Amino acid sequence: MASASNTDFKLYRPSGGDVQSSSVVILPCYLHPERSAVEMTVRWFRGTECICLYKDGRMTVGRGYEGRISLFSQELEKGNVSLIIRDYSWTSDDYLCQVSNKETTAEFTVGLDDPTEGLGAYILQDRDRKWTEDERKKMEESALIIELSADATQSLEMKNKKLEKEKTLIMEEKSRLQQELGETQQQLQEKDTAVKNMETELEHSKKQLERIEEELKKKNRKLQEMECMLPPAVPQSGSVELDPQDGT
Repeated sequence: MASASNTDFKLYRPSGGDVQSSSVVILPCYLHPERSAVEMTVRWFRGTECICLYKDGRMTVGRGYEGRISLFSQELEKGNVSLIIRDYSWTSDDYLCQVSNKETTAEFTVGLDDPTEGLGAYILQDRDRKWTEDERKKMEESALIIELSADATQSLEMKNKKLEKEKTLIMEEKSRLQQELGETQQQLQEKDTAVKNMETELEHSKKQLERIEEELKKKNRKLQEMECMLPPAVPQSGSVELDPQDGT
């Protein structure tokens, strides 16, 4: 059991479970006294390489550890910051767990011995290791790379979400415009049909008017012919005028 500074909590490994005999290895680590680590920053290092970073509710793993490393996310509330490593292959490197909040930082170092020399049985050992200044500098650089990667990933995810939202809005607007266009085209077709019907009716009316005009011309010619056939007008009887010089 070890702690790195004058803190109000420390890290420890419970007794038991010292032998790991599977391709899935668990490096136990808990906060004491028990408290939630959900709002804290958890960093796991293999040697000086940061392989796991939990910060602001997000977990990021180092390159080459994707899908192989995780925390007990449901147990963080109980102070369980143990590391799970899948497809584990033995290495002589020590593992450092570092947990911090705004005021406190605590550390715990653990290693795995391989007494069976490749047969897959590993023994957990607490390490009372003093990390050198140069090692800690490399740790910070490695952790910073993962943190920047996490920030870049988060930024990219936010941009993707924004683009997806904008894409959805554009597709909805496109659908609306297409619907309006379809309705407008239908209205234009209806109006075009109405115009064609009106043109047909006008043409029909024009022909009717032409026929009526032709009939009127015929009737007018016939009337003129009839007037020509009538005899001249005869003076009416009793209306003979006398010559004023005639004495009778």
